[in-house]
This record gives sequence, C-alpha cells and structure tokens, in this order.
Amino acid sequence: MMGGFIGYADGKVFVSISPGGLGVKLLPADQERALARPGATRMRHSADQPYSKTYITLSDKDIADDVLAEWLLLAAKTAPSPKPRKKP
Repeated sequence: MMGGFIGYADGKVFVSISPGGLGVKLLPADQERALARPGATRMRHSADQPYSKTYITLSDKDIADDVLAEWLLLAAKTAPSPKPRKKP
C-alpha cells in the first residue's frame, strides 16, 4: 500500500505524488522511452518501498522544461480503466 496523492483522468489513475516524488503511470513501451531520458527512474513511493512497476519519475530538468506535461497527457490518455469492483 502506498501513501500520497493520486491524480485521475476520466476515472483512471495516471499520476502519483508521494514522498518518493511525482510519478507518471505509463504503459510498458512508454516506460522504456521515459527511462531512456537522462535522470528518469522508476518511482519508489517511499524509501522503504520497492521500485514501482508502472510509475516513472522524470528528472528535474525535464520537469522544468515542460517535458512533464507531455508525459502527463500521454499517461492520462493511455491509463487503463479501473478493474470492476465485486459486489458484496
């Protein structure tokens, strides 16, 4: 379980803000492209948590250069729909 804030677009999670930073939720192919950018890493929601399989943090330079906005738009567009909840 992670702590922090989650951002939604059309009811789908696409971004996480936690003590580990701001993580963009990306599909596997997009993760590889993002990780190829200098300074990008897999997100850790906190120091005692494992690295995320889906969230990527970008470098401070990418965030300052507005590259983050492009990744956020992509994440919002490609975010998977939530799994249906089981009725009790």
